[in-house]
Amino acid sequence: MRLHNNSKTMVSKQKIPLPISKLEEILITTHKKEMISYVLGHPSSYEELFQLAVSDRQPYAWRAAWLLWDCLTPNAPMIHDQLKQILTCIRYKPFNQQRELIKIISMIELPQDAEGEVFDVCASLWQKIEAPPALRYNAMMLMTKIVKKYPDLYSELEEMTDGYHVDTLTKGASHSVKKMLKNFQKQ
Repeated sequence: MRLHNNSKTMVSKQKIPLPISKLEEILITTHKKEMISYVLGHPSSYEELFQLAVSDRQPYAWRAAWLLWDCLTPNAPMIHDQLKQILTCIRYKPFNQQRELIKIISMIELPQDAEGEVFDVCASLWQKIEAPPALRYNAMMLMTKIVKKYPDLYSELEEMTDGYHVDTLTKGASHSVKKMLKNFQKQ
């Protein structure tokens, strides 16, 4: 992907919709450090960033979710306020966008009434063997966060981490998941 010398028109092998806002333009023309600086310098851009993060407007959507994770603070009220919207759309997003949305959800102390749905979403993502290891690993991390609060769920977690599901991960992710499970057994 590259820019024409004297224009803002994107040239790419993939068809990328032209940016319709300053934020969209920044998402495809700058490095992450500059993206973060823009968002932090323009607090009014958070709402647009969130709406892009849960949208289907690719490639802006996954990049917005990727950026949002870096711009929010732990337990940010925005995540609490929009959790239902994230959970409603996450199952139907591309893998890279799902990964970033899971990372965003993991930033908050989950409300008790959302824990079951979050666990179910993560379990569904974990069990998709075709999903990238980073998505599955982040889903497992969020499930373990819930299981720490509800140890009775450990047996469900254990069933989902049989050899078949763990062996399809990268060596590093597999090792980390096995280590997490060992830590639970010690508790």
